[in-house]
Amino acid sequence: PPPTVLRRQSPPPRSQMHNSIGLISSLALALTDLQTKSTTRIPPLSMTSSSSRNNNNRNLRIYLARHGQDEDNAAGILNGHRDQPLTNIGIDQARTVAAKIRSAGLGFDAIYASPLRRARRTAEIIADEGRCVSGGASAVQICDNLIERDFGIMTGIPTKEIKERCSPDVLTTDTITYFLCPDGAETFPDLIKRANGVIDEICKRHPDDRDRDKG
Repeated sequence: PPPTVLRRQSPPPRSQMHNSIGLISSLALALTDLQTKSTTRIPPLSMTSSSSRNNNNRNLRIYLARHGQDEDNAAGILNGHRDQPLTNIGIDQARTVAAKIRSAGLGFDAIYASPLRRARRTAEIIADEGRCVSGGASAVQICDNLIERDFGIMTGIPTKEIKERCSPDVLTTDTITYFLCPDGAETFPDLIKRANGVIDEICKRHPDDRDRDKG
């Protein structure tokens, strides 16, 4: 997986962080997870944007966070584009992330979230309680292309039925079984293309400080 996507090492001081962006979505983390179990049916995720290929955005750091548990997660239901709210556990999970961000002294230039409630509310809690972006919860920006994969006919189906309904077109990781191509579902190649488009757009919105000075 590309090393610039999810950083686990200790963050640098704020004074040394030029552009830092938070993304709240299921999309990018699912794609990152898939890289550990990828097959020839799923091309590798490339986070190399047109901007970074031109040696821009070398100081841009992107931090990813998955949304907290929503009602479908708690019930073992495949949510996809279903728009259920966070459970109390999900709210507590978001607050835990916020506390860790605050403790680490992280600051973000922007926070982007999927339009679905589970991601948007998680982002608002992180922005507000994490004290990591100017404007708090009101600063969260909705990015439509961060929305979860369209699950097609699997939307609303219990997760325990994935293998029964979709085998042999499934991919199993240590924690999740992914279905590859049920009717109406977004394919992984299309999903990866969409994810790369998000990264390209963010790189354009947040150029390297040196390029910003030139402009």
